[in-house]
Amino acid sequence: MASSSQSVSRLLKYTPGVIATGCVWLGLSWGLFNVIKYAFTDVEWVILDDPWLQQVLLFSIKQAGLSALLSVGGAVLFSLAIARRVFWGRQWLMALLQVCFALPVIVVILGIVQVYGRSGWLNHLLGTEFSIYGLAGILLCHVFFNLPLATRVLVSHLEAIPDSYYAQAAQMQLSGWWRWRWLEWPLIRTQVVGLSLLVFLLCFNSFTIVLALGGGPKSTTLEVAIYQALRYEFDLPQAGILALLQLALAIIIAVFATRLMPASTTTAPVSVHRSQEALWLSASKLWVAIRGFGLIFCLLPLLAIVWGAWSGLAAWPWSSTLGEATLNSLLIGFCSSLLACLLSIAMLHFRQHLRYRCVDRWLEQTAVAALYLPPVVLATGWFIGILAWPRADYWSYVLIVMANALMALPFTFRLIASAFQHCYDYYGPLAQSLGLHRWAWWRWFVLPMINKPLAQSLALAWILSLGDMGVAVLVGAADFNTLPLTIYRLLGSYQLASAMAVAVWLLACCGLCYGLVYLMLGRKRASS
Repeated sequence: MASSSQSVSRLLKYTPGVIATGCVWLGLSWGLFNVIKYAFTDVEWVILDDPWLQQVLLFSIKQAGLSALLSVGGAVLFSLAIARRVFWGRQWLMALLQVCFALPVIVVILGIVQVYGRSGWLNHLLGTEFSIYGLAGILLCHVFFNLPLATRVLVSHLEAIPDSYYAQAAQMQLSGWWRWRWLEWPLIRTQVVGLSLLVFLLCFNSFTIVLALGGGPKSTTLEVAIYQALRYEFDLPQAGILALLQLALAIIIAVFATRLMPASTTTAPVSVHRSQEALWLSASKLWVAIRGFGLIFCLLPLLAIVWGAWSGLAAWPWSSTLGEATLNSLLIGFCSSLLACLLSIAMLHFRQHLRYRCVDRWLEQTAVAALYLPPVVLATGWFIGILAWPRADYWSYVLIVMANALMALPFTFRLIASAFQHCYDYYGPLAQSLGLHRWAWWRWFVLPMINKPLAQSLALAWILSLGDMGVAVLVGAADFNTLPLTIYRLLGSYQLASAMAVAVWLLACCGLCYGLVYLMLGRKRASS
């Protein structure tokens, strides 16, 4: 009897983690298998010598490289302007940078069009006819997303410089250049290369931005070419070859980015010495100007969306189609976020009971595998795989949920991991000495400890899924509708006011989901 109970206990320890890890690898391998299968089936690889493909590949690398250069280069100046001085509104500025990175892509595209488009604010102000479609629009959107990300990373490292270093620099009366040369640049230099490769990878795998702002065949990337081959030409072998090429390049870039990105340092509060630095007047004005430019660049698209929706209040497209799109987005987002959090908890539970370095590394790589593998490549393989299934249009809902869960898994896993390990390290021996039952251990220790990061993970995954359009437009049926797809179709039919109204509604849904998650988990924690 004792041996059977031990076997059941051991089974409960390992089974959820094994099933979760197996499901992740099964989904990834199934998508890759279908891509490879059609890439090597009845196709002439002479397409690789096609000048059109070479142009697409060159533009993919060009736009990603320029985006990384502008984003990281601007982030170096912006982070120095933020970290060097304590100023009023600093916390609000850092919160704005975090909001910019989490905004739905299609909403940002609308804001960029409203500000910089042919009929936008900037052209009206300057009296020009600047076109947003093409490389310029793609770069603007990529910089809007990646400059805040790179700035937050660099600021966190600059704040980790000890206070004594700044005190010694002040005693030695080092000028701004020498302080930069000996204090700040050695730390920034360790981050620039890896951060640039990470931004390059994100822009290289960008799909929605290029699809909406590409502006023609000259501004097409590999992922858009995959979409065209799959949805317009229905050329499965060509889609498989393009997806395989995209996958190979993305993995190479990801490997270099992973190896060159050093481990993050712990952040320290901003030193008081930095608020009392003796900077030249010109340098002080320069940093103020840089902060102001960065604030305006991040705020203008958001203000444009709100103003456009308010001015076009009569054009709000309230209809059954919008209700269906809202319901689909909320349900898919909830299921995706719940699945991502359950997979993360199961894998972390499995890791705590098998404390081996190889297992830790294996589970870590499983969680972040979605960052290495472009979502469009996986969606292409899944789409090819379900074509022969009965009622494939219903299976597309499942695939969209799976894809969004895998894209959110790296974030949910990282957010929950530290609290999970802290709970097991500090309270595990106590619970074992008390002889607590497994469910009591989870009820009184684990869930209260991971409550806050779990709420953050669930809310972030829900918001990311609400704003995703790439997988839905590739895998979804012709009549499938979500809020991002509605905005994209309205934008394509030049109904800008209606598109902005739906964008504000999408932002309201994101805020509602975020508040709902925190309200429910907060009450649960209070009651416990």
